Amino acid sequence: MKFVAVLQKEMRDQVRNRKLLFAMLFVVGMAYLIMYTEAGPTKDSISVLDAFFDMFRMFCPFLGILMGMDAVIGEKERGTLELVLTKPLSRTTLLLGKFAACAISLVPLLAIELILAYYWAQISGISTYRWQLPMPPLGQWLAMVAILCLLCALYIAIAIFVSLYARSTTSSALMSMTTIMPGSPLGTEILKWVGWSDVGSLSWPYKIIISMFEKYQEYALTSAADFWVCALSLVSLTAILLLVAGWRFEKQDTTFR
Repeated sequence: MKFVAVLQKEMRDQVRNRKLLFAMLFVVGMAYLIMYTEAGPTKDSISVLDAFFDMFRMFCPFLGILMGMDAVIGEKERGTLELVLTKPLSRTTLLLGKFAACAISLVPLLAIELILAYYWAQISGISTYRWQLPMPPLGQWLAMVAILCLLCALYIAIAIFVSLYARSTTSSALMSMTTIMPGSPLGTEILKWVGWSDVGSLSWPYKIIISMFEKYQEYALTSAADFWVCALSLVSLTAILLLVAGWRFEKQDTTFR
């Protein structure tokens, strides 16, 4: 019941500070850009899936960071953290409630929007008259949706973890953004540098290590076995981050100076 109380409070806060509205407009805007501007598939595109994945893979980390960047530091800045901690609940429960509220606010919205985009592209005929490309199988599209949703959840957890140590909400956001490297061209170059550019030939322990990298996530959309390796790795990393964050928060001096 304590967890539910935290979840309800955080959900109200998400609505009050308009984060949920911004996230909704952002996700809808990205889908519109892909479908009706030059940001979408072009004559050089191999697949409709590639354009959607590239765009959302680039911005999903920012959405996750936006939702979780003020989880703890925001309470400190508002002077409400000490009051919240006087309630009969553990700090770990507080963090898990904050994470759940962020994930519930963002992940279903992203999943619904991407699934609607899939069917709209077929019903409207845009995949034929604008892109001249067939839509990928629904199973492959849902694999992309799952990876993007798990990625959002992971970056919410990263932002919450960083917010434990940041001195301000702004610094929390900036520090969290340094972790988006695996999804950038620099991440691909790092894989080349260590000799892991052929991700399909790697053994599964190495695939777990590179589960955050865009190159492997894109490859996982073409292989059922690799999809499960990637998805379970992202889930495990999120869970570990939350457990470590809860453990550190229990031991942390919460005085804000």
